[in-house]
Amino acid sequence: MVPLDEKGGSTMEVTQVFSNLPPGGYTAVRVSLKNEGQTTIPVTLSASSEERNYSTSNTLGSSGFSFDSKGQSTTEREFIIPLIQSFSERSGYSSGGCRLVLSVTAVLPSGPRTFNVNFEGVRESNRPFTGFSQGVAGKSLEALNEAMRNVTTPSTKSSYRGAGGFASLFTPAQLPSDWRGFMGLDHLAMTPEEWVKLSPGVTNAIRQWIILGGTLDLFVNGPFPAAIVQQLKPDRWDKDRHRLGAGGVRVMAWEGEDASSADIGKRLENASVSIMGEQGEPLPETGGGGSQYEGVIKKYTAAAARKSPSSMEAGGGIAGLGGVLLRHDAAADTAEFAGLGEVLGERNFAAWQVGVILLIFGVLVGPVNLFYFAGPGRRHRLFYTTPLISLGASLLVIVVILFQDGVGGGGVRAALMEIRPDDKSTYLRQYQISRTGVLFGGGFTVEEPSLVTPLVLPPSRWTRLKPAGFTRSSDAQRYTAPDPLSWGGDWFQSRSEQAQLVQTIRPGRGRLELKAGGQSPVIVSSLECRLEPLFYTDAGGKVWTADTALTTGNSVTLRPAGEKEYEEFLKKEIVPLFPSGSFDSTGASRFTALTRDPKAGFATTLKSIRWEKDIAVVYGPLTAQP
Repeated sequence: MVPLDEKGGSTMEVTQVFSNLPPGGYTAVRVSLKNEGQTTIPVTLSASSEERNYSTSNTLGSSGFSFDSKGQSTTEREFIIPLIQSFSERSGYSSGGCRLVLSVTAVLPSGPRTFNVNFEGVRESNRPFTGFSQGVAGKSLEALNEAMRNVTTPSTKSSYRGAGGFASLFTPAQLPSDWRGFMGLDHLAMTPEEWVKLSPGVTNAIRQWIILGGTLDLFVNGPFPAAIVQQLKPDRWDKDRHRLGAGGVRVMAWEGEDASSADIGKRLENASVSIMGEQGEPLPETGGGGSQYEGVIKKYTAAAARKSPSSMEAGGGIAGLGGVLLRHDAAADTAEFAGLGEVLGERNFAAWQVGVILLIFGVLVGPVNLFYFAGPGRRHRLFYTTPLISLGASLLVIVVILFQDGVGGGGVRAALMEIRPDDKSTYLRQYQISRTGVLFGGGFTVEEPSLVTPLVLPPSRWTRLKPAGFTRSSDAQRYTAPDPLSWGGDWFQSRSEQAQLVQTIRPGRGRLELKAGGQSPVIVSSLECRLEPLFYTDAGGKVWTADTALTTGNSVTLRPAGEKEYEEFLKKEIVPLFPSGSFDSTGASRFTALTRDPKAGFATTLKSIRWEKDIAVVYGPLTAQP
């Protein structure tokens, strides 16, 4: 708590909802101002998030946060702050993780006062980042992180003893009511008793985060929380969790001491903990005689590791970073989109033309200028011949670059669009890669609040964003987020290749519906795009498909799909594009379709990019017509 006005007694407190910064996404910050004066105090905030690197740092600056605190009142506000993505898989004394600096300015009657607040993050980004509630972890956060450090594999073990960890502590009453506030997390762990006290806005935000890929872990020391599971409306049971969209809900049965015990971290490490089945039954023992009962640490160690954007491997993590941008091998060559990088193709940087111009410029501005244009007795001409030669060379370089690369750029996009009729929304995860010519600005706006994550591409003369540990000061990227809908800085740069992952939730009533009656299913579409091919799995598990495209406002009658027809479709069209497990391709009463229609609802970014090829997997529950 910071005193703002020593005479008046006004104070301000800035707290982070999660005790450690996640390695990317967003974080939620709460600001509380107790105004003891009679006048209103305007408050503005700006933030700077930077990736820790021993050589240099990528940064993301954000602003546009403000509120007013009326006199004789206490005002509390919640802000969702974007974070730079950490690309570090290893950590050291001065590298790994990210740091957030908040600059807070309060305009008092005596004048403005500014102070900074620093928050630190975990130092390794390849672990599942987990938020533990007070009811689960109590005061033993460091014990949990220490236990995780002790089981770290040699390949990722840090050289700095204070590094590592995977756990962050939170108070449930402070959880954000915006889904973006959870996007830095892979897991969120709490008790059913804490869940039932959450407001509807918070529970809805958590559900949205789960659909985008998060995992909610309910630690139960008692009956199975059937009411909570039903409240979240999962799609189906899948191995060890109630599947919901790209994420799910796990129910963890645990035993032992009171949750507020000081040694709960050690108890959790060795406690009898098991994952409950669909109806609360104990899951059977795993193969090889290994018991399903194991410590909490082992549960999270066994979870799929978060993949750093620098690794560009398939799977893992809330961001779902992965294989869509790789140049795939022959196994994927049968796909129309054999990786977005492959579709974009390779291009020679063609720097020799500029080199020739610079060579000619050196000859002209040096000996020719000195001995011919401004020879002996005419040296004063240097004052105008040198600038003219420089200007001419610059214009010639610009003309050559414009002729080679043009203005703007081209790119390709691949998206996962989950249609959720239960909340009338489309959950969008869009991967995109582009190559640019000459740009007159790299800023862009989005239609809905979104998470935009830069992705590291294979090194080339076109790429600007470098993996951690290979960044020179000249390579540091500077991103900005002036407001929730605007992004600026180095997201797009002239003569470069860049890639991003855009995640957002788009409201809309468009859906697919199943007509009642008839021996063969008939599906009606109100989506603003053409779908082809289309597959549907009915309540009995039988797979159907359409022989013709399904367009807006029309219907199509399905036929039984041939043996392995659906599996071949997934193998050919989906697997080469998206990380394994990135969307639910099975389950009853669900559909999966492809669209190449630009009107399907892709997220818009830089308007000067010509998206030359689009593809989207459109999928979700299929509802019956009323």
